[in-house]
Amino acid sequence: MSEPWPKYPIPSPDHLTALGVISTNWNTLELVLYMLLFSFLDAPRDTAQAVFHSLGNVARTDLLLTMLRRNAIDREIIDRVEHFVKAYNICRENRNWLLHARPTMDTDQVNLVLKKQGSRDPFNAHTLWLHTYPLSSGQLCLI
Repeated sequence: MSEPWPKYPIPSPDHLTALGVISTNWNTLELVLYMLLFSFLDAPRDTAQAVFHSLGNVARTDLLLTMLRRNAIDREIIDRVEHFVKAYNICRENRNWLLHARPTMDTDQVNLVLKKQGSRDPFNAHTLWLHTYPLSSGQLCLI
């Protein structure tokens, strides 16, 4: 029998499942980005891995687009990879917001309320602002 969990102020199981699916799918998207970058980066695998893991996601997509435009011949491939990068960046922004926000439940325990501070300096009162969005588990599943 497992030990009981401490009483964390966490979202409902449905909300946690939706956030877990978003996180898991994000990991798959990162793998696709790596494979695309590796296919256009003229470098040994260990070098490509080192480059990939030393960059943030914005720099990774910038590098992919640079290498794509330098090495791809087929316009259709360029268009498709550019489309992937646009979609990837939307997913990145959504994932970052959802998984880095502070989750609480609303008073009815129906909606997950995500709160995210809009300042990198949490102690600067002039730049402190908060985004708050209530989301049902169904709405999370649509993201």
